Amino acid sequence: MIDEFLNLTVATVSSTSTPTVLSVRGGGGTTHLVDQFPAHAEIFSDAERPLVQTVILASVLLLLILSCFIGNLFVILAIIMERDLRGRPQYYLIFSLAVADLLVGMIVTPLGAWFTVTGSWNLGVVVCDFWISVDVLVCTASILHLVAIALDRYWSITDICYVQNRTPKRITLMLAVIWFTSLLISLAPFAGWKDEGFSDRVTKQHVCLISQQISYQVCFAVFFSI
Repeated sequence: MIDEFLNLTVATVSSTSTPTVLSVRGGGGTTHLVDQFPAHAEIFSDAERPLVQTVILASVLLLLILSCFIGNLFVILAIIMERDLRGRPQYYLIFSLAVADLLVGMIVTPLGAWFTVTGSWNLGVVVCDFWISVDVLVCTASILHLVAIALDRYWSITDICYVQNRTPKRITLMLAVIWFTSLLISLAPFAGWKDEGFSDRVTKQHVCLISQQISYQVCFAVFFSI
């Protein structure tokens, strides 16, 4: 009995979307233990989540999406319609930030809400690629806009010459750098900076995640830590 216990070895562990099978070899033969929970079991499907909880979750997410869309739309309209705001270069940053956040409410959040409510990604690899790219693009741009606005406020207080030299051309150049940097980061996976299991993860496990390539994630994290 002791020898059989010491000789137990785990031969196979399958972590795909199908039930995980553990083949345990012992002195008396092979025993198959089936794990009914897949690798992404932390994501609930409609069948696993109670109906009331699903409705509440969907309602809250819908409310957040509408708030994001309407709030940023009002900011954009206010800057366009108000002459005093439209004529000041510093409000170009706020306008561009509102555009980025509006895209979050129009594209990123609805697809993310659908993924959260349904518990699986069934929209295919192409839509997953598009969703992740737009997500990285607008979220990165939003963060960089906040940095630019903070610097603009700081320089306005500490440097008198900055206010006089804050021309629309300089602010436009700052916005160009922000959007170009964001676009470069978001399109990097399309240039091959993507883990090999991306397609299988989407088509078989029905999970849409950003590129799990270690080098991409490290560079992405280092960029935002600077």
